[in-house]
Amino acid sequence: MEKKKEKIRQKARATLEKAEILLDKRQYKKSAQFFQKSGDMYGEDLDEWKIAEQCFYYASKNYHRLGGDDDRNFHRASLVERKAGNMMIATKNFSKARDYFDIAAKSILKSEAKDQHNMAIVNIGWAFFCYYLQGRLDDGIAYVKRFRDQFYEEDFNDHILIQIVRQLSKALLNNKEQYIDDIIDAIEHKEKIVDDITKHEMLLLKETLIVALTTLMMSYSLEANKTTYERDEIISLETKLDFHRLEEFLQYSFVPRQFKSLEVTKFAFTISDNISTKERPKLPIKLDVAGFKTKLLPIAFRSNFPGEGFIGPVELTLVIDGIYQFTLKSERHDLKVVSPNAQLGVQLIPQKTPVMNQTFPLEVVIANNSEGDTMEIEVQFDFPDTLKMMRGTMSKKIYSLRPNEEFKWQIMVKASDSGELPISTNVQFTDGDGNKKGPFTAVLPLEINL
Repeated sequence: MEKKKEKIRQKARATLEKAEILLDKRQYKKSAQFFQKSGDMYGEDLDEWKIAEQCFYYASKNYHRLGGDDDRNFHRASLVERKAGNMMIATKNFSKARDYFDIAAKSILKSEAKDQHNMAIVNIGWAFFCYYLQGRLDDGIAYVKRFRDQFYEEDFNDHILIQIVRQLSKALLNNKEQYIDDIIDAIEHKEKIVDDITKHEMLLLKETLIVALTTLMMSYSLEANKTTYERDEIISLETKLDFHRLEEFLQYSFVPRQFKSLEVTKFAFTISDNISTKERPKLPIKLDVAGFKTKLLPIAFRSNFPGEGFIGPVELTLVIDGIYQFTLKSERHDLKVVSPNAQLGVQLIPQKTPVMNQTFPLEVVIANNSEGDTMEIEVQFDFPDTLKMMRGTMSKKIYSLRPNEEFKWQIMVKASDSGELPISTNVQFTDGDGNKKGPFTAVLPLEINL
């Protein structure tokens, strides 16, 4: 077997050398033919896919050089570009495979080949699946839509690959697993999906359906036992990642799957302005694919100032077997932040997103949350070294505040570092009976973005 492979390798190498000599002589047509023959040997017989991809790449370049002389050259270019895409599927380089399928679709549309529309749609379909396996479903949908107007509507919509694209998109956007099961049933009852489908393209399709089923079988949720929090309170939430249903893959004959690894690689969320981050899970998080159970991912936040707020949705990016990427998203947790009872509150509210090395306005709010009057209020700030006052004053005197009354003013600040910066506040006042209260000291966190 090894002797046979070595013989093929020598022939492939000699064919490649001849292709390069012909290229130097600018005999582009013959050069392209020899590059293609060499690529077929390296790819189909030797499984040396990266070398094969380069052979098909140079064959494509030569055919494009000749394109203006004979439109059949665009047809030939499309064929070798599709082959190059197949080689990149074999190496799991879906980004590069997508680019080749995209070029192949555009090349065939430049020709007058009898089956040009069908060939173009096939390449568009493979490119979409490559987008999806990179975790880019929305980009894939937008990509397919860009081509739609170049075809007869019936030809485009009735094509089996476009039907699969549509069903897959519906399944993921509507969280309906049945759409994927319908795709699998339809494929299993057809003798072929497209003409001349290769083993690499079939693998691409199967892996696409596996990732889609994985996404739909898993769930990710936020769990909280209350919705009202006091200012400066730590908000501890548990997020539950449930993947016990993945064992159901053993029931599928068309797309059975033994998972080698499943990891959480990214963690992103949105929060309201009156909430800041306290703690997030350390990444990557490896899931026990042998157990197929659930994983709790605790996260913590801090409430900063009163008002309506929210945490989420929280989005996880997961990777199957170190290759296939997809995302899961939790629901949003709505909450309310209130001031502690009987307390003169101080709030610092950024008027736009605080960004490092940029001056931004900070609104200071002093609120009387007690039942009695407060007078002779004095407020003093102490900034860390990484935060500078650009306009305003570090201290303020307020004559009086009635119950539930507040006083506001703005200062301009600039941070030279990112992250959570502590601002120390010192407040003292006189109550309605003339008693001195304070000084009270509190540290108000200010989250600075990069």
